Amino acid sequence: MGRSVNSNRCFASCAVLAAIFLAAASFASAQEFKPGAYPPLQIGSPAAEYRIEIFNDFQCPASAEFFKIYKALAAKYPDQVVVTFRNFPLRQHKNGLLAAKAVEAAAQQGKFLEMMTIIYDSQEAMKEAGPSPELFATYAKAIGLDLERFTLDVDGQLAQDRINFDLERAKALGVSGTPWVLLNDRPMPYGEAHDMETTIFHNK
Repeated sequence: MGRSVNSNRCFASCAVLAAIFLAAASFASAQEFKPGAYPPLQIGSPAAEYRIEIFNDFQCPASAEFFKIYKALAAKYPDQVVVTFRNFPLRQHKNGLLAAKAVEAAAQQGKFLEMMTIIYDSQEAMKEAGPSPELFATYAKAIGLDLERFTLDVDGQLAQDRINFDLERAKALGVSGTPWVLLNDRPMPYGEAHDMETTIFHNK
């Protein structure tokens, strides 16, 4: 009888310790979770079954290629696919950070997708130019933004904060280059990420 009581007490103690450990682990995990900028730069339905998240650099040729693929994919499957774009400007690109700020500034006027499109279509111009706020002001004018507001927002704290939130998420996920893609929170090999339509709809 004594052994049974002691065993029950031991089991209860272990259960309590296990509960404390799990609670601590859950808290630590919650503390480490980095959601990125919110609300995110997103196309497609937020309720979509397939959630693509891509970290991109605006002077990266592969990021430009993936952007075109995912933009078309979201347009083709607007209720099934949602694409979230994250900033990951690479240090070696002179206009990478400024381009990210320009996109965030355009987002404040509801035209981030238009700005992303014109920037990716103009990668050669960015490559040849040094850091050039004037170049992005030209793009802002071309897509019909309020130029005075755009200029202020490019240098504003909100744009920088949102980029920093994306960078914190990238660090937590171990992102090391661009494009870096996740599908429903699962990192994707380059080939599968590049041919995402086949990956999602034809490889079930």
